[in-house]
Amino acid sequence: MIAVGPDEMKRVESRAVRSGKVTLDELMEKAGRALAEEVLKENPEEVLVVSGSGNNGGDGLVAARILVSHGIKVKVFLAFQRKVSPLTQKKMRELKTTPVVFLNSIQELKDSLSRKPLVVDALFGFGFRGKLEGFQAEIVEAINESKLSVFSADIPSGVEAESGRVSGLACRAKVTVTFSLPKTGLYLWPGCNYAGEVRVKEVVPPEFLEGVKGVEILTLAEAKKLLPSRLKEANKWSVGGVLVIAGSEGMTGAAILTVKGAQKAGAGIVKLASLAKLAPIFASTLIEALFLPLKEKYLAGREIAFLRKEAERFRSVVIGPGLKDSAETRNLVREVIKWGKPVVLDATALVYFSELLSEALSLPIVITPHEGEFSRLSGLSLAYIRENRWQAAVDFVNSCPLKNLVLVLKGYRSLIVSKKRKAINLTGGPALASAGTGDVLAGMIGAFLAQGLNHFEAAQLGVYLHGLASDLALREIDELSFCASDLLTYIPRAILQARSSSLL
Repeated sequence: MIAVGPDEMKRVESRAVRSGKVTLDELMEKAGRALAEEVLKENPEEVLVVSGSGNNGGDGLVAARILVSHGIKVKVFLAFQRKVSPLTQKKMRELKTTPVVFLNSIQELKDSLSRKPLVVDALFGFGFRGKLEGFQAEIVEAINESKLSVFSADIPSGVEAESGRVSGLACRAKVTVTFSLPKTGLYLWPGCNYAGEVRVKEVVPPEFLEGVKGVEILTLAEAKKLLPSRLKEANKWSVGGVLVIAGSEGMTGAAILTVKGAQKAGAGIVKLASLAKLAPIFASTLIEALFLPLKEKYLAGREIAFLRKEAERFRSVVIGPGLKDSAETRNLVREVIKWGKPVVLDATALVYFSELLSEALSLPIVITPHEGEFSRLSGLSLAYIRENRWQAAVDFVNSCPLKNLVLVLKGYRSLIVSKKRKAINLTGGPALASAGTGDVLAGMIGAFLAQGLNHFEAAQLGVYLHGLASDLALREIDELSFCASDLLTYIPRAILQARSSSLL
């Protein structure tokens, strides 16, 4: 599934209209009818439509006319404080020939809300930017305070369609009926917190949606297409091996979770390179993995040559979880980059990312920072990142000299961004705010790289299944009790869910 911003949506609509196959009036009629059809599914006795002066308001007026024709009692509040679009004026004239009741003041609006109608929010559409103020803010505040069921037309009023930013108030919708293509702001935080259930309804003829480039939203059926399949004659090496370089004293758990994440995601063989003195700990927990012992000063010439030779048989490398910040680790990360293999940089390895920019211009690299790590990487404040996650991620990747970088910005609605492709992940939630879950994810991405997925799709599928595993776990485990090791139990279930493409 593809989501788009307002500029792309405008281009799509303009192409459709210029073709002569559809008019703006027809698009508005289809949008209003689609909105009305979704409202009718609620079997409302009374509906209050709040209409703005733009074309989004016109969609609401069309919906009001159709609802009245179905015998629904409809009231319309015209929130017009600026020039009314010609199409909206036309729909208002058509509506005045029906038994719709028009409201003329905020007090009448509040009185109507007290009667507990279903509310249709058609105040602002995808062109909205900024902050609701004055009259419009008072309207939205009254709607939100009523705690009634709200159906928003295309996007909740007050939410910016591209970024999901909410600078002040925004309508809290039970359902957002979005037209033709969903808007990215419906899936980005905090816009997703206002959108409720998103229902996509066809308005623009489908031929004008073909080839549209937007932000990818992975679905269960699409995840199935990405899942690797094994040949009957497969062996552990042909399936794909992952070399994990991780762990140190006091942080062996990170290495264990990374290895097991890779194993549960399908790697045929996983080898852990870590300090030799930690071998007894790993031997008792990683019975299916190989172990490569490293000396304390693991950059001695013979040691590093041995490590490089060992890496030749592995298709991907994951480095960073549980490593200590040291000169040895810094130089080891630089050495790994020289091997030319697809690599996942996580945790401590991210500390040295800026030093690699002149050494790995074409190497497929996946980096997996949380917001704090991304702040250190980008030089941006945490406050700015939290307010502008999408733009910050896109700007960082676009300005980076690495040609094949994929950024996974972890958090609620994780972002997967490369120079050519962008995705928002919808699985997972606050249960993943637990130490070690990121280590599992790094291993999963490494496994999908080893099984032949390109670095963007490996990251996308890894993030999706990682979140899906936590969603499945929460059917049986409360989020307060959930921990990283629980993911390992539910990754196979998530893969099976995707493989069968059954719905959550």
